[in-house]
Parts: sequence; C-alpha cells; structure tokens
Amino acid sequence: MLEKLLNASVVFVFDKLEAYERKRLIEKKIAFLEPFKQIYIPSLMLELNNISKRKTEYEISNDKLTVPTQVAILFHLQVKSLNNRSLQEIAELLNYSRMTVTRIIRELAAFEYCEVKGGKEKFIEFKDQGKLLWDKVHSRLKSPVIEVWYTDVSIQVNQFLKSYDSALANYSELSEGRQATYAIGKDEFRGLKNKEFEGKINKKFGEYRIQIWSYNPLLLSHHKEVDCLSLFLSMVEDSDPRVQMALTEMINNIKW
Repeated sequence: MLEKLLNASVVFVFDKLEAYERKRLIEKKIAFLEPFKQIYIPSLMLELNNISKRKTEYEISNDKLTVPTQVAILFHLQVKSLNNRSLQEIAELLNYSRMTVTRIIRELAAFEYCEVKGGKEKFIEFKDQGKLLWDKVHSRLKSPVIEVWYTDVSIQVNQFLKSYDSALANYSELSEGRQATYAIGKDEFRGLKNKEFEGKINKKFGEYRIQIWSYNPLLLSHHKEVDCLSLFLSMVEDSDPRVQMALTEMINNIKW
C-alpha cells in the first residue's frame, strides 16, 4: 500500500530480527534492513549481509536446532554448566566426538546463544542462563521421541527411564496413567531390539509403552524419570488441559 501511495520502494528497518523472522521476510520477498546485519531489497536485486555462510545455511535449512546441539543446551541447563569449558571437556561430558562438538559450538554461535572465546584453546560462554536461556531457545527444540513401541516384556529399569505421564506424575500433581511408559535412546534400543525384544514388540498393543528417543535420556537425568525439559518437549503438543497444567507446574518448580 505504501509503495503504491509513494510510488517508491519501501524498506522496513528493524533493530533486531530473529533468524526465523529474516527467513520469513525473504520468503515473502519483503524488503528489510537490519543494521550491521543484513540488507534485503529484492526490487533492486540487493542482498548484503555479514552473516557467515554457515549461519545462513542454518537459517534457510531449518529453524530447529540439531539433536547434538539440543542435548548440549539441555545438559548445560540441567546437569553441568558448559560455560568456560574447552571443546575437549565438552566432548567428554556429552560423549560426542570433538568434531561434533565443533559443529555444536558453531550452531550455538550462529543463533547467537553463546560466544566463543579464548585463543588457541577455545571455550564457550552462553549469553543467557537458566530460565532466560530456556525461554529463548525452547521454541527451536523438538520432541526427542522418534518412535513408539509396545511390549509385554518386563522393562529393565537400569536401561530405561520413566517417561510420558509415568514421569510427569512424579514432577506434578498429575496421576500416573495405567500403562507404564519408558524411554531409551535409539542407539541403545538398537542393541536390545534384536536380543531381549526380538519378536516381542509391536506398534499397537502391550503392557508397556516404549519411547525411542533421538538421544540417550540417561545422559540428562540421574533419577528414575527422564529430565524435565525433555519431558516437556515430548508432551507439549498434548491437547489435554490436565497435561498442559501439569507441564506448567513442572516448569515452574524447576530451580534454575
């Protein structure tokens, strides 16, 4: 409307934009300028930015963080701080290769969640901590649940952690459901699937529900239940108002 009224190109200027907002404006071919970050004016075939190639790739390809980066953030928030730790220390804590940790750090820096400091030996420092970091990042995190199976085989608790409402009942006033639910990492389950559970799991029925996670839940919890933040991510899409109230209660009870 402004372009028609003024008979001129219109460029919106924003003090700060999130990566997904820049992506959306580009998709809609809306001209914008973010000072010291990016200029995009499609009518002039102009696009200039000082954002690294890797950051642009993250923005365009996916607005969700990769699994290793999600694990790093959840570990930092709930288990041990990753601030001022070297890449080698982080690799040992998360049981990842140094190369994977390098990619994690690049992704965190690309989304401006942390700063990389140091000389020859690099270390990171998150810009925000605790609840503030969680509030900024949780929309970019996804449910760890990638598969669900059912079985009548007794679950060995040392290999699994309680999940779903079996875990939420411990973190809130919600009552535990009739069917016990457990979580296990995909790599850990692969070994059991062809041994203890061979021919004894299916996709519909069973005394126990098994959630297969994209990462090992044991890394983030020292309790019988999965960690609170992963549990929240796995259930946040549940439309049951009782579940939503219980999730809110759980998050509010976290001692950040």
